[in-house]
Amino acid sequence: GHGFVDAYQAVLMVMGGIGTVEGTVTDAGTTDPITYALVRDVGGFNSQPTDENGQYGMSLTAEEHTLEFTAFGYYPETRVVTPR
Repeated sequence: GHGFVDAYQAVLMVMGGIGTVEGTVTDAGTTDPITYALVRDVGGFNSQPTDENGQYGMSLTAEEHTLEFTAFGYYPETRVVTPR
């Protein structure tokens, strides 16, 4: 397939400056997974939807990030995370 290489991210990975954040977005009342919620790095350029099980994973620089979680019918939530 076709794609592109983000040279900055590639260099950070080689230098050990990249970590991973993974999780599951769930409904606070029912604990059911929320499918296709958007997970966004507020101060960066990364965002992705959760899968059909409410799960997500993204690579970010190994420093503190604020993630915003949004989904239709829900109030937005934010969490501060540090990738490992």
